Amino acid sequence: MVFPEQDPFSALPLITSQYDPAGSPVCKCWLRSYPMISPVAENVIVKGRPWWERYQPVSYNLTTRSGSESQLSDMISRCNKVGIRIYADVIFNHMAAFTGIGTAGNKAMSDDKIYPGVPYTPEDFHPTCNIPNYLDPEVVRNCELNNLRDLDQSTQNVQLRIVTYLNKLIGLGVAGFRVDSAKYIATEQLEEIYSKLNDLNTSFFPPKTRPFIYQDVPVFVVFVDSHNNQRNGQILNYQTLKQYKMALAFMLSHPYGLPRIISSYFFHNKDVGPPQDSDENVKSPIIYSDGSCGNGFVCEHRWPQVRNMVDFRNAVSGTEIGNWWSNNEQQIAFSRGSVGFIAFANGGNLTEKIQTGLAAGTYCDIISGSLVNKTCTGKSVVVDGKGVASVRILESDFEGVVAVFVNSKK
Repeated sequence: MVFPEQDPFSALPLITSQYDPAGSPVCKCWLRSYPMISPVAENVIVKGRPWWERYQPVSYNLTTRSGSESQLSDMISRCNKVGIRIYADVIFNHMAAFTGIGTAGNKAMSDDKIYPGVPYTPEDFHPTCNIPNYLDPEVVRNCELNNLRDLDQSTQNVQLRIVTYLNKLIGLGVAGFRVDSAKYIATEQLEEIYSKLNDLNTSFFPPKTRPFIYQDVPVFVVFVDSHNNQRNGQILNYQTLKQYKMALAFMLSHPYGLPRIISSYFFHNKDVGPPQDSDENVKSPIIYSDGSCGNGFVCEHRWPQVRNMVDFRNAVSGTEIGNWWSNNEQQIAFSRGSVGFIAFANGGNLTEKIQTGLAAGTYCDIISGSLVNKTCTGKSVVVDGKGVASVRILESDFEGVVAVFVNSKK
């Protein structure tokens, strides 16, 4: 499956999303998007319910904090009917590092490498060993990541269990997968597993459509932050709001890759799980009349700046970067053909006359506002007959970006 620029791959890892139609925002995305849902397989229950417990599989039973198999199936079907394609985050490099009970009631006996809910027995795993050298592919692929019990994907039994699991999801209507920890699995074993997957469900997709698969270190999927690195203190996220929105705007304005936008919740430490009530039930986002959300959720994909930049990206599809401008002081600007123009100022005041590549006219900035009833609700940019505009971004401005395109012309 191909995702051209005009149909951006805006995968939204809705880590906390409920499958239940009363609470799930997945099928009501403001973007024409391709949500990536959190791991759908049963995981071990960890004290405190950290976000990463979803990456500690116990079985391939489709019961998690997000809901049951029937609720998952219903959500996928509803989303497909409105053109929202679902991608599942799947884990088959390993099984849980903890001994305990899973979200579907199955046991994980990690010390003995026994997982009855699959079932897996010690013969299905590589020998226990750590990974002291990440430059040695044999060690990386055959030893344990953070004590997670490393499956031996070269065995027929393990491959059968994995393929059965993935094909079940295909049957429910998913469009593809993000394969977690794929770099810890031998390439030839991944290829063998992928070759055994069914075509997508013809109730939702054309015949002979293959599942779209991308791995945890993709070279063509681009993103600013992810569920895995968002909390490490070194990545831009909603807590660094101005620069974060600048980075998202750059990603969506640049033609490279398939952009992925996270949709997350507020957090105060690196382990905190999704918003929950006193009984550890996951809360659902509250969607307000203006399209924003609450109840502990950030919903970055619903920000007006993100929505508008997706429109920008769709409009400039097929055009090249042109009229590159930079003052070598973290201020840049460029056009996308004769369709769009964007400028960034990461500090300092930007007050320059710059070639935009656009036709003469007045354009509404889609970062500080929008074009509403032929009026700009934010800044406006006036382009003269030569395509030049006076671009103004002050360091004191709330936004460090100005973006205009043909559809924002008054």
